[in-house]
Amino acid sequence: MGTLLPLFVSACIPPSAEHPPLVGVQPPSMNAQGRVEPDYSAINQERPVWEAHPAEGNVVDVPGGTYTVLPGDTLRSIGIKSGVGYETLMRVNQLPTSSAISPGMQLTVPAGRYHVVKAGESGIAIAKAHGVHWGEIVALNGLTEPYVIHTDQRLLLPAGSASGVMSGAPPSVPLPPPADDRALEARAAAFSLDDVVVGGGEPAQDMGSRPSTEKPTPQRPLAPTTAVSEPKHFSGGTFSWPLTGNVVGRFSSTNHGIDISAPPGNIVNASANGVVAFVGQVAGYGGTVIMRHGEGWLTIYSHVAKISVTRGGQVRRGQAIGITGNSNLHFEIRSHKAPVDPLKKLG
Repeated sequence: MGTLLPLFVSACIPPSAEHPPLVGVQPPSMNAQGRVEPDYSAINQERPVWEAHPAEGNVVDVPGGTYTVLPGDTLRSIGIKSGVGYETLMRVNQLPTSSAISPGMQLTVPAGRYHVVKAGESGIAIAKAHGVHWGEIVALNGLTEPYVIHTDQRLLLPAGSASGVMSGAPPSVPLPPPADDRALEARAAAFSLDDVVVGGGEPAQDMGSRPSTEKPTPQRPLAPTTAVSEPKHFSGGTFSWPLTGNVVGRFSSTNHGIDISAPPGNIVNASANGVVAFVGQVAGYGGTVIMRHGEGWLTIYSHVAKISVTRGGQVRRGQAIGITGNSNLHFEIRSHKAPVDPLKKLG
């Protein structure tokens, strides 16, 4: 989960012509009585899920074409025989359900290179294995919320991705050559905040598996192969300010949250009840915590130092999750991954 020691990084989005300081805009004062102090001494340093459980470059090259449904065929069996998986067949052929096929029906089988998902692999790990971004795979495969992937799923890869073909694969189809090795290395090393928001850090699960009831703590973190369970409902209706300070960067098309100034060492608090979906460092955002609150709501806290929560842990509104470093706190609220102006939701 990245380094959980003090993270002193550069400011998120400094005041500018596009993001001028909002003079006099401050969250309401917070009562320090009863505030939970972070237990920094108990934090374990953990690697992100995609580093603890990297993906293998298991791919099949599919020539594409059409398939005529035979008696006894199921969409799942056709997906395996064709190499593209039943989800792709449903999406491309606009089938309302997996049982909406009958003998003699012609199904389109899209050509391309497909990654075969193995147990515990996460979206970002898969993207890194092929030198692409998880967001590209999400868009290409039409994945939707909650962006769960499962064992043996076939994910279409962007053209030009780097990977080896697994043995026993269908005949290879000519594909664009992979990009330059150095470019692939750079892309594989990077992941974006949006990659995490769209489930890139969650490990693949077996079909039909039940969510874990495990309650991790900083002393006993969630296993990297265990998925985080999202709360069923959003409790509270509003969000509270994560800390007291001047708002120096406002919400816009290029700044998906607000930036709050505060001296180093100020406690950052959870804005609502929820479950920690991600803890780690993100390029351009420094130490970052992402929480799920149910019904598609997320909060994001960036440039946080001495993070005191762990992935999968349950957090209450107002609970300390870390402290500020030398930078402004960047705070976002998202609904079904879409950014929402925090100033319209904070109570």
